[in-house]
Amino acid sequence: MPPNENKQFLEKLMTLAEKDNAILQSLRTRMRWGKLWTFFKVLVIVGAFFFSYYQLGPYFPQIKAIGTQVYNLIFPAEASSQKTETPTVLEAKNLKVTPVPEAVPKVIDDR
Repeated sequence: MPPNENKQFLEKLMTLAEKDNAILQSLRTRMRWGKLWTFFKVLVIVGAFFFSYYQLGPYFPQIKAIGTQVYNLIFPAEASSQKTETPTVLEAKNLKVTPVPEAVPKVIDDR
């Protein structure tokens, strides 16, 4: 190859490499923003779940009571045979709970 063709070939190769690098840079940038956007969406969904649970938590016993009433209306024979209260594990085993003394002594400030 003559030197003139060599130079043209190298210049063409250089422009193609610059275009490829620009495309790769934009792909990398889009990928980073996509990861950030996905993280943000997951954070919003999980945050909304916990916020809803926190806000609706006091109403769960009422909802459970309503569900029990509806169940008793639908299946009255089964409702009369069921216990109204279920004992806890401690009550079922007749265990007494005694308070545990503090493991770490209190520090007295002598200032």
